[in-house]
Order: sequence, then structure tokens, then C-alpha cells
Amino acid sequence: MSNDQPPEWKRMWGKLLGEVYRLQHKMKLDCDAAPEQIFALLNGFENAIEDELNNLGYIPRHLLESAETILLDYENNPARLKELAGYYTIESDFEAIGIDRTQARRLFTYWKAQGAFENVIAKLEGSEHSPAELKAFKLKPNDLRE
Repeated sequence: MSNDQPPEWKRMWGKLLGEVYRLQHKMKLDCDAAPEQIFALLNGFENAIEDELNNLGYIPRHLLESAETILLDYENNPARLKELAGYYTIESDFEAIGIDRTQARRLFTYWKAQGAFENVIAKLEGSEHSPAELKAFKLKPNDLRE
């Protein structure tokens, strides 16, 4: 294998995604991938595969568990929950463990879908003390890729 070749798993990942997107297009299903992106994935273009991998939004277990520990303090303590004005109240705690707003949005959407941290989420949603991207956590049809 040449040094210019991506690892085998990356090529397989690209081929698999390219085939899924190609089938979505062929069946006229909702698909965010453009034809040139599909071609690039099917044909092993490393930049296209890397772009897809970067869009996965991977959240490691330790970040999930650390964020849950922060929220449990609010969820299980009525006095602390009352202090929670919105996301800005916990943003520095999340940043301290390495969670940015994009990851926070994914986490809160995940928890809302699970029915977890309902009291905390209720305080964040629609709050003037939460940034626009962290005021609603409803799953959208594209989030599920049904």
C-alpha cells in the first residue's frame, strides 16, 4: 500500500456512506449529500471521507458522564435547580470539562429524547439566559435519518 492511501477502514467507511447516499438519491429519499460528494466517497477521496468523519460529532463516554454529573447536581437539588437561569449558568462548567456549545446541543437533544434531565432542560429551553442554539432540543426528522 502506498503512503498516499488512507487506512483501509477509512476507504470502507467512505464506500459504505457513498453507497447509502447513492441509494437515498436513487430512491428520492431525503439526503444531504450532493452528487459530487457521493462520487468522492465512492471513489475514495480522502478529503470527502475526512469531512464525513468530522461531521459525526463524536462525544466520548467520559464527556457524557462528566456532563451528566454536572446536571445531576441541579436535577437532584431543588435549591441548585432554582439558581439555574439558563445555559449560561452551566456553560463554564461544561467548558471546563471540554464540552463546547455544539456538543452541548447534541447532549441536551439526546437527553431530551431519552426523557432525562427534564427539569434542567425545562429551565434552559426558551430562557433568555441561554444562547439561541441552546434554547430548544427537539429532534428534527433529519436528526433521525429514518
